Amino acid sequence: MKYLTIILKGPLQYYAPKNHIPNGVTGPYYKTLKFPSKKAVVGMIGATLGVPHESKEFWDLYDELDVKYKVTHRGSVLVDFQTIGSDDGYLPTVDGGKKEANGVKRVEYLQDYAFEAYVGASDERLKQIFDGFCNPIYLPYLGKRCCFHNHPFVTTFKLISEEELEETLHVHDCP
Repeated sequence: MKYLTIILKGPLQYYAPKNHIPNGVTGPYYKTLKFPSKKAVVGMIGATLGVPHESKEFWDLYDELDVKYKVTHRGSVLVDFQTIGSDDGYLPTVDGGKKEANGVKRVEYLQDYAFEAYVGASDERLKQIFDGFCNPIYLPYLGKRCCFHNHPFVTTFKLISEEELEETLHVHDCP
Protein backbone atom coordinates (compact mmCIF):
# COMPACT_ATOMS: atom_id res chain seq x y z
CA MET A 1 0.00 0.00 0.00
CA LYS A 2 1.16 3.54 -0.73
CA TYR A 3 0.30 6.76 1.11
CA LEU A 4 -0.49 10.32 0.06
CA THR A 5 0.43 13.11 2.49
CA ILE A 6 -2.24 15.70 3.22
CA ILE A 7 -1.31 18.84 5.20
CA LEU A 8 -3.85 19.94 7.82
CA LYS A 9 -2.89 23.45 8.84
CA GLY A 10 -5.01 26.45 9.78
CA PRO A 11 -5.64 28.99 12.54
CA LEU A 12 -8.41 26.81 14.05
CA GLN A 13 -9.29 23.13 13.79
CA TYR A 14 -12.08 21.11 15.40
CA TYR A 15 -12.28 17.31 15.48
CA ALA A 16 -15.43 16.21 17.25
CA PRO A 17 -15.54 13.43 19.77
CA LYS A 18 -18.95 12.55 21.16
CA ASN A 19 -20.32 15.67 22.85
CA HIS A 20 -18.96 15.89 26.35
CA ILE A 21 -19.95 18.09 29.28
CA PRO A 22 -17.19 18.21 31.93
CA ASN A 23 -18.14 18.20 35.61
CA GLY A 24 -18.96 21.64 36.99
CA VAL A 25 -19.71 23.25 33.60
CA THR A 26 -23.24 24.35 32.81
CA GLY A 27 -24.55 24.59 29.27
CA PRO A 28 -23.31 22.76 26.19
CA TYR A 29 -19.55 22.16 26.12
CA TYR A 30 -18.05 20.81 22.89
CA LYS A 31 -14.54 19.42 23.32
CA THR A 32 -12.19 18.72 20.44
CA LEU A 33 -9.84 15.80 19.95
CA LYS A 34 -6.17 16.79 19.93
CA PHE A 35 -5.69 15.10 16.55
CA PRO A 36 -7.67 14.55 13.35
CA SER A 37 -10.04 11.59 13.42
CA LYS A 38 -10.32 9.20 10.50
CA LYS A 39 -13.91 10.31 9.96
CA ALA A 40 -12.79 13.96 9.72
CA VAL A 41 -10.05 13.20 7.18
CA VAL A 42 -12.37 11.00 5.11
CA GLY A 43 -14.96 13.79 5.35
CA MET A 44 -12.49 16.27 3.84
CA ILE A 45 -11.64 13.80 1.08
CA GLY A 46 -15.33 13.09 0.51
CA ALA A 47 -16.08 16.81 0.18
CA THR A 48 -13.44 17.25 -2.51
CA LEU A 49 -14.82 14.23 -4.41
CA GLY A 50 -18.47 15.26 -3.98
CA VAL A 51 -19.34 12.26 -1.80
CA PRO A 52 -22.37 13.02 0.41
CA HIS A 53 -21.51 12.88 4.11
CA GLU A 54 -22.84 9.80 5.93
CA SER A 55 -23.91 8.16 2.63
CA LYS A 56 -23.15 4.55 1.72
CA GLU A 57 -20.46 5.85 -0.65
CA PHE A 58 -18.91 7.81 2.25
CA TRP A 59 -18.77 4.71 4.49
CA ASP A 60 -17.36 2.61 1.62
CA LEU A 61 -14.60 5.21 1.24
CA TYR A 62 -14.09 5.18 5.02
CA ASP A 63 -13.64 1.39 5.00
CA GLU A 64 -11.30 1.50 1.98
CA LEU A 65 -8.81 4.08 3.29
CA ASP A 66 -6.06 3.64 5.87
CA VAL A 67 -5.51 6.97 7.64
CA LYS A 68 -2.64 7.91 9.93
CA TYR A 69 -1.47 11.25 11.32
CA LYS A 70 1.56 13.03 12.72
CA VAL A 71 1.58 16.26 14.74
CA THR A 72 3.99 18.66 13.03
CA HIS A 73 3.25 21.69 15.22
CA ARG A 74 1.57 21.85 18.61
CA GLY A 75 -0.45 24.94 19.34
CA SER A 76 -2.93 25.52 22.13
CA VAL A 77 -6.60 24.88 22.87
CA LEU A 78 -8.91 27.86 22.54
CA VAL A 79 -12.32 27.87 24.27
CA ASP A 80 -14.87 29.99 22.43
CA PHE A 81 -17.92 31.18 24.38
CA GLN A 82 -20.87 31.50 22.01
CA THR A 83 -24.18 33.03 23.02
CA ILE A 84 -27.41 31.37 22.00
CA GLY A 85 -30.53 33.49 21.92
CA SER A 86 -33.46 34.96 20.04
CA ASP A 87 -36.09 37.66 20.48
CA ASP A 88 -38.74 35.23 21.78
CA GLY A 89 -36.34 32.98 23.76
CA TYR A 90 -36.70 30.01 21.38
CA LEU A 91 -34.72 28.67 18.44
CA PRO A 92 -36.17 26.73 15.48
CA THR A 93 -35.23 23.07 15.15
CA VAL A 94 -34.61 21.12 11.95
CA ASP A 95 -37.94 19.31 12.25
CA GLY A 96 -39.90 22.60 12.38
CA GLY A 97 -40.29 22.70 16.16
CA LYS A 98 -38.76 25.05 18.70
CA LYS A 99 -36.31 24.64 21.53
CA GLU A 100 -35.44 26.98 24.36
CA ALA A 101 -32.47 29.27 23.73
CA ASN A 102 -30.32 28.65 26.79
CA GLY A 103 -27.56 31.23 27.00
CA VAL A 104 -24.00 30.14 26.39
CA LYS A 105 -22.25 27.22 24.75
CA ARG A 106 -18.53 26.59 24.88
CA VAL A 107 -16.59 25.14 21.95
CA GLU A 108 -12.94 24.08 22.07
CA TYR A 109 -10.74 24.57 19.00
CA LEU A 110 -7.17 23.57 18.28
CA GLN A 111 -5.36 26.83 17.68
CA ASP A 112 -2.26 26.96 15.45
CA TYR A 113 -1.86 23.17 15.27
CA ALA A 114 -0.50 21.48 12.15
CA PHE A 115 -0.75 17.83 11.16
CA GLU A 116 0.28 15.57 8.34
CA ALA A 117 -2.39 13.02 7.47
CA TYR A 118 -1.22 9.96 5.57
CA VAL A 119 -3.92 8.33 3.46
CA GLY A 120 -3.28 4.80 2.25
CA ALA A 121 -5.05 3.21 -0.70
CA SER A 122 -4.43 2.01 -4.25
CA ASP A 123 -2.39 4.27 -6.53
CA GLU A 124 -5.51 4.92 -8.63
CA ARG A 125 -7.58 5.99 -5.58
CA LEU A 126 -4.76 8.21 -4.29
CA LYS A 127 -4.53 9.94 -7.67
CA GLN A 128 -8.29 10.53 -7.52
CA ILE A 129 -7.91 12.01 -4.00
CA PHE A 130 -5.02 14.23 -5.11
CA ASP A 131 -7.05 15.49 -8.09
CA GLY A 132 -9.99 16.11 -5.73
CA PHE A 133 -7.91 18.39 -3.53
CA CYS A 134 -6.57 20.22 -6.61
CA ASN A 135 -10.10 20.76 -8.04
CA PRO A 136 -12.60 20.18 -5.20
CA ILE A 137 -16.32 19.73 -5.83
CA TYR A 138 -16.98 21.07 -2.29
CA LEU A 139 -14.44 22.93 -0.20
CA PRO A 140 -12.94 20.88 2.63
CA TYR A 141 -12.68 22.37 6.11
CA LEU A 142 -10.64 21.46 9.17
CA GLY A 143 -13.59 20.03 11.09
CA LYS A 144 -16.08 22.92 10.85
CA ARG A 145 -16.83 25.57 8.24
CA CYS A 146 -15.29 28.26 10.43
CA CYS A 147 -12.02 26.26 10.38
CA PHE A 148 -10.42 27.02 7.03
CA HIS A 149 -6.98 25.89 5.92
CA ASN A 150 -4.17 28.37 5.29
CA HIS A 151 -1.83 25.99 3.46
CA PRO A 152 -2.47 23.81 0.40
CA PHE A 153 -3.73 20.39 1.45
CA VAL A 154 -1.54 18.74 -1.17
CA THR A 155 1.27 20.20 -3.26
CA THR A 156 2.66 17.32 -5.32
CA PHE A 157 1.56 13.82 -6.19
CA LYS A 158 4.34 12.04 -4.34
CA LEU A 159 3.44 8.73 -2.76
CA ILE A 160 5.37 7.13 0.07
CA SER A 161 5.59 3.42 0.72
CA GLU A 162 4.41 1.66 3.85
CA GLU A 163 8.06 0.98 4.74
CA GLU A 164 8.95 4.69 4.45
CA LEU A 165 5.97 5.61 6.59
CA GLU A 166 6.97 3.09 9.28
CA GLU A 167 10.38 4.79 9.47
CA THR A 168 8.75 8.18 10.10
CA LEU A 169 8.74 9.12 13.78
CA HIS A 170 5.56 9.71 15.79
CA VAL A 171 2.99 8.49 13.25
CA HIS A 172 -0.28 7.26 14.76
CA ASP A 173 -3.39 5.55 13.42
CA CYS A 174 -6.40 7.84 13.20
CA PRO A 175 -9.18 6.45 15.38
